[in-house]
Amino acid sequence: MRSLGLVTLVFAFALVGAAALADDTMSCPPAPAGVPAGVGAGPVQDLQNVYGPGFDQSFMKSMYQQHANVAALATIGIEQASDKNLRNLSGKIRYEQTKDNQKLAMNYKDLGFGAIPVDFSKAQVSVNSLAGFTPADFDVGYARTMIALLQQTVNASSLGSERLANPDLRNQSDIVSSAATNEIIALQRWLTIKAPGVDY
Repeated sequence: MRSLGLVTLVFAFALVGAAALADDTMSCPPAPAGVPAGVGAGPVQDLQNVYGPGFDQSFMKSMYQQHANVAALATIGIEQASDKNLRNLSGKIRYEQTKDNQKLAMNYKDLGFGAIPVDFSKAQVSVNSLAGFTPADFDVGYARTMIALLQQTVNASSLGSERLANPDLRNQSDIVSSAATNEIIALQRWLTIKAPGVDY
């Protein structure tokens, strides 16, 4: 599909303006039928057993990685979706994910943790998850895959709202959840119009 170089470019774009340079991982249900297994289980899987002082740092790392994965996938949507509205929505999603990561990077540094580690191969997995779709079914497959990733973001943000000690991080987590929920609704609306009867 796309090379690791594209993912690296997406990360570079995501870090523009950041003051500094989060790991992918409530048990989430499996992805809906037709959504590539490569999207993984999302951040909650690794965060569900983390409590106390270490949660904030783990949350920031996990969400930084999640936003990077979503941004990489959105880039493919911008480049390859045939529907103009879907491309525009993908651009909005990538912008939001990039902005969220800039805030996380600054918070992470301000809290004394340095640069947020990121696994480029995990973002590549998200991109590669679209490789099985033909041009004819790419738009629908992409939209459903993006919904699954954004739902992971909502689930993790909800957990963050419950456990984060830092009030600024809790507030940002609520904002992220609202934005991702709105994007899911927009993608579901698109699917209802363009592919009636398709599960999401």
